[in-house]
Parts: sequence; C-alpha cells; structure tokens
Amino acid sequence: MPLVLLPEMRRHFHETGSLEVEALFPQKILDEIRASVKVLFPISKISFTDRYLKGRDLFRTQEPFRRLEMRKETVQFILELSQVNYLHLACDQLFDWTSSHGDSSSILPKNASFSELMSITPLVLGMLIALEGQGDDKPSVFPKEPGNVTFFSPEIPIDWEKDSLKGRSFLFVAYAPRGAIVRFNPQDPNTNLLKRMDYQDGSPIHNRTHPLFRL
Repeated sequence: MPLVLLPEMRRHFHETGSLEVEALFPQKILDEIRASVKVLFPISKISFTDRYLKGRDLFRTQEPFRRLEMRKETVQFILELSQVNYLHLACDQLFDWTSSHGDSSSILPKNASFSELMSITPLVLGMLIALEGQGDDKPSVFPKEPGNVTFFSPEIPIDWEKDSLKGRSFLFVAYAPRGAIVRFNPQDPNTNLLKRMDYQDGSPIHNRTHPLFRL
C-alpha cells in the first residue's frame, strides 16, 4: 500500500526535524538487505570501524540496496516531504553496532551530524532504516523498532556514544538537491570513493553516479 504524506506528518516533520514511519518497506526487501549484510560481514568479530569503511554506497554493488533506495513509492514520498522537485541519491552508509569488537568513537566525531560525516553537500534529507536491535523510548532520529524508518534533517547533531545504539544496526540513505557538490571531507574516511569516480573538490554531482529523481 503506497505511503501517503498526510498534512499532520508534514507538520510534525517541519516542527521537529524528524518523522518515524512504521512498516514502510515490505518484509521481503528488509530480509534481503539483512542477508546481504551477513554476506558482506560474515564474521561477528568484524569491528564497527571496518564495517563502516566497507559500508558506503552499497547500492552500487548490492542489488537489494539499490531496489530499496530507488523504490518509486519511497522516492515520491521523500520528494513530497522535502518539498522539492528533484533529488539525487547522494550516498548510503551502514552503521552497525552489532559487533562487540571496537566502537564508533574512533571514527565518528562526538555530536557530529550526518551531514558533517559525508562528502556531498548540501544534503536535503536523511532516511534511517532500523535493521537490527531494539531502541528505547527516548526521542531520537534512530528508529525504535527493526523495520521502522525515520526521515530527518541531516543537520541534527547526533550523540554517537549512546549506550542504546549497542547491538543495533541501521542503513542511512542521503538525498541531495540538484546542484549539490563534492567536498572532500577530512571527517569522512570514505571521501576517497568520490575521488575514484574522478570527482574534484567542488565538482557538482551528476546523474551517472548519483541517480536523479523528479516529482
């Protein structure tokens, strides 16, 4: 059933900066995403840092990620929520705290926003999908239940050292406006991925590498 953007949903998003939605994606798609993660990281001892470094732009190589992130109904909802006519798929990033080896403090600056961690700017909207683990009832951009999705402003500061993130994993997907550019970011250990695509600092992103959607 298509997700309809109701006026109260739009109002809540613009008043609070985030909107959590339940059961947005079919269970089959989420199961395929989880299965892909287990294939990519078959050993539980793989640290958060290693998963983070290898967990960027999975839509380029993993078909389940591509299908989820480019799903027509979801993109339409995001365009309407953002109140823009065009959006690029900027990037995706796996955030996986299910390993007991290592933590995120060595790679994620404390209280950095998602925008500050990425190398494409500006970002219009973030989508965060809970894959594993149960959250608490405290207000957060992190969805509470596996399968839930939060749409939010990527400028919101995040406490990356929260105990409630342990044992959980999420897929972050970022969308950018037409005219967004590459900014090589010293806080982004994956910034070299854009260099390998022949981008220069300040280059506008293009459709060949970052699909463009329209309302």
